Amino acid sequence: MMMIALASDRRTSAVTLAALVVFALAITRGTLTADLVGERTVTLKNAVRNQRVVVDSGLPTSKTHQQKNKDEVSVLVIGREHRENVLVPCMKTLRQHVVAPLETREFRVSTYICVEKMTETTRKHIEQYINVSDVFEYNSPDQFSRAHECFERVTQSSPEMLSRVKYFFKARPDMMWLNDITLPFHQDAIMLRARRISRGKVTSQHLSWQVGPREECKCADAGCVMVDSMVAVVPKPWADAYFKLDLNTTSKIFPRGRERLDDIDKDDDKLFRLTSDWGNRCPCATEWDEGTLTLRLASHEAFVFISPFNFVLAPPMPGSAAWRAGGTYVRDDDDWETC
Repeated sequence: MMMIALASDRRTSAVTLAALVVFALAITRGTLTADLVGERTVTLKNAVRNQRVVVDSGLPTSKTHQQKNKDEVSVLVIGREHRENVLVPCMKTLRQHVVAPLETREFRVSTYICVEKMTETTRKHIEQYINVSDVFEYNSPDQFSRAHECFERVTQSSPEMLSRVKYFFKARPDMMWLNDITLPFHQDAIMLRARRISRGKVTSQHLSWQVGPREECKCADAGCVMVDSMVAVVPKPWADAYFKLDLNTTSKIFPRGRERLDDIDKDDDKLFRLTSDWGNRCPCATEWDEGTLTLRLASHEAFVFISPFNFVLAPPMPGSAAWRAGGTYVRDDDDWETC
């Protein structure tokens, strides 16, 4: 029997275990195949035993949901993933842990998928679980060009959406969500995880990597952060700064230098105001793709709020992403560490 595994060195919640069982069952029943996993078996520590799993397998209800709030969240699912046996179960968890909680808060939710390719059969299977506003298929040289193109296509195809949207939620198509997203969203800052951080009490859900002797606390310079690029909640005023690559950094369309922060106290240790000299102030925050994103946001003096997101990534496509070939970690919400 083929089983996906995601190791956890600490207590794993019943909700997390249930989600893992669903993912493992998807493999054993053929939804995720052995050749997809690449004949790799990763063991789950403290295997689930005597767990009663309740799964909502009903059709999406957003078409009939009473949406009293006219504000909209536009979910942009962006990536290279095209395997049906990854997309379907991952999009199902997106519906359960992202779309449904937003609808409960009476937001309109529109979902757009931007991938290299998708068959009509795959789309039909996905739409059994989640309403998809549109699918865009194209190739891009890197993740940031891919996100820029997705944002452009979505906003150009649905100009009326821009009058309603309050947040853009950026995710990947190979994310298996384990818990509901954190609400309410921050009104003035981009919510994302950290690759490196110099201050703050954080858990593995706030970080690119699990808490431990790795990268997360290596921004030794006080007040520095390097953001993660996998997931983000982007308030509409910051959308161009986050998604677009061809902006003039002296643009005045962004809330530059704003001191008003509606939801979170300015002194919160996970809230950062990036500045145009970030590369000089924080040399620890300039490496890799995450450093590229951090410096681009810094050029627009963006506010970023390091926030928890609980998901794991599906096994990578053969020959790619060797860094996660053995699976990704289940992210506990109680493994606090102060950087």
